[in-house]
Amino acid sequence: MILPVHVCLEELSLAEKESKWEKPAACPGCNSQRFWGHGYRRAHFVESAVGVWVKRYRCDSCSKVFTTRPSAYLERYQSSTKEIVNARADKLTNFKWPSSQTRQRAGQWLRRFICFVQSEYGLISDSTPFVERLKNLYALSCPFLSKLS
Repeated sequence: MILPVHVCLEELSLAEKESKWEKPAACPGCNSQRFWGHGYRRAHFVESAVGVWVKRYRCDSCSKVFTTRPSAYLERYQSSTKEIVNARADKLTNFKWPSSQTRQRAGQWLRRFICFVQSEYGLISDSTPFVERLKNLYALSCPFLSKLS
């Protein structure tokens, strides 16, 4: 499981394992107080040339391991939510992905987002033009992503 933490990615990359991690008060899974550090692992982000060390915690009660992650990054994404939203906005206004992003990565963001919207809000009718569907999806995503950042 991922445990979002408000930390700066630049500070993490400079401090490596020496950065001060604030221990959560309780386990996010079972609310137990028996919760301790469980080492570190490397996480890779687009903005960092090398992997960044992130802290892991383990709960003694439910045996789950939680990995910390900067709150500006969604689970399983290497780019920040701000970067993803800006790229999608560029696609809707200029009808092409920004040059800073590869077509494959940006396309994956869009496909994952379409799956999310369809699972949360139901299918969008096929009779709607594609550009209009993208605009509808973008309008639905802004409140969702603003809660995460």
